[in-house]
Amino acid sequence: MTSYNQFYHRAIYNEVQGRIEMHLVSRCRQVVTLAREAIQFEEDEHITTEYSYKYRDQTFRAIAAAADWHIERTWTDRKGWFGVYYLRCAGMNG
Repeated sequence: MTSYNQFYHRAIYNEVQGRIEMHLVSRCRQVVTLAREAIQFEEDEHITTEYSYKYRDQTFRAIAAAADWHIERTWTDRKGWFGVYYLRCAGMNG
């Protein structure tokens, strides 16, 4: 049985892509069984688990509009560094 402490998370900021990349890294050579399938990991081998893109408000609004989404509401922190957007497909009635 594999212990969860045999992995660690590594976060990398990829400035060119404008994203945080999350990786699950094996601390040792091991075999993990998932859905009855054995998966072998070498020490320091990683799995990319997440890409979290970071956009400025104006850039995100342009991306949403280009994809035919309308921003209904936005919540941000006090500094405006973090936002949550509620979107609706522009072609949908509300």
